[in-house]
Amino acid sequence: MDGRRETVYPEEVYQMNIRFMTGQGEWDTLLEQYPTDMALVRKVDATYNLLRCKPGWVLVYEDDISALFVRQDFRYRRALEEAATRIAEEAVSLRFP
Repeated sequence: MDGRRETVYPEEVYQMNIRFMTGQGEWDTLLEQYPTDMALVRKVDATYNLLRCKPGWVLVYEDDISALFVRQDFRYRRALEEAATRIAEEAVSLRFP
């Protein structure tokens, strides 16, 4: 959801997004009702733990702040997993002492 929400997204979609972000009620409606292959979530939100437990979804990358989940059968899952491994390996050398 972005800053255009009042002009682009119907109220129903906005409410689905709020439930997704907070992990309340039918939190996964957005994932099931709209074609969604990836979800980038903040680790401090309930959705992080809910996606970790949701069948059919796989964690492919995480850092201290966020996590990227993809559908288990997502066409580019392996490529993302490989890229995430490279990023994690290179990130060690990018950290400020």
